[in-house]
Amino acid sequence: MTVNIFHAAFESNRSTSRSVCGRLTRVLSCLLLAVAAPTVMAQAGAWLATGTTTSRAYVTGNLLANGKVLVEGGAATAELYDPVAGTWSLTGSPAVARTDHTATLLPSGKVLVVGGRTGSPASVNTSEIYDPAAGTWSPTLNNLASARANHQAVLLPNGKVLVAGGFDNAGLALASAELYDPAAGTWSPTASLAVAHGGPSATLLLDGHVLIASGIAGALTPKAELYDVGLGFSSAWQPVIDMAPLRLISGNRLRLTGSLFQGISQASGGNTQDSASNYPVVQLRSLESSQVVFLPVDPAFGWSDTSFTSLPVKAFPFGPALVTVFTNGIPSIAKPVIVAKRHH
Repeated sequence: MTVNIFHAAFESNRSTSRSVCGRLTRVLSCLLLAVAAPTVMAQAGAWLATGTTTSRAYVTGNLLANGKVLVEGGAATAELYDPVAGTWSLTGSPAVARTDHTATLLPSGKVLVVGGRTGSPASVNTSEIYDPAAGTWSPTLNNLASARANHQAVLLPNGKVLVAGGFDNAGLALASAELYDPAAGTWSPTASLAVAHGGPSATLLLDGHVLIASGIAGALTPKAELYDVGLGFSSAWQPVIDMAPLRLISGNRLRLTGSLFQGISQASGGNTQDSASNYPVVQLRSLESSQVVFLPVDPAFGWSDTSFTSLPVKAFPFGPALVTVFTNGIPSIAKPVIVAKRHH
């Protein structure tokens, strides 16, 4: 199966020179990958062949922290695309060949693959974890309570993964939802949707809520619902980002100003985004690949209750991202930033 790369246009003016980078796109009917344009730009608005993969459809693609792309589903194998070499290679094979599943990049850099179908109309309740460092797959410690396909999966600000909606193994739309905890490696139920949503959309909002919209439940569903993560804190304790850069140039420090960066106590819930003292934890999350990094403070600039300066941000995917400040495990409302390439 031949795969194409799309090269976006290169724009410049008197004050700005920037590359409009290609973005990783998941297409369920066929595999077309758009990746960051190389240094030497090809003809603007053109597609170029970039190797041959296993024939597959209804696949997922995840940009990994090492810059490679994991493609899985539609076949019994999984493959890696190396954008530097422009080549494809096989990696470890999952236990189940899936279609209509989801694949979520976790903060650890691993990929969680959930549910889907296995060559028949019936959905499955299994899930697997891909480890890029080892190139291997392993099952989660338990299965989902409900078999589901054509569902949605969202990485939440607390590091857990929300899975909602879809169709069960009888083809009926689901209203149930479940949470995967990467720290424990297990699934647990969470509150159900008010109505069933088969094949809905799901969007993580800046305040940490998840918007589930539309889908099918016998007929098209004109309903939309909000999921509250339910961290259970007073808004008076919540850190606030007043100012964040609109564009973060790769290699530059991230500077934030706001309030309550120091927190109100020195307690922690023990999660990866928690701070064991009143030290703020700053999360940068790519909107396109879901890659997450936690930015250490630059000791030369330090931090206070109203400001934070990170060490230079490097090797993070270009494009739109969200920055969130956690103090005592309480997240701020996220601010959008664009991570951009430095031009020499």
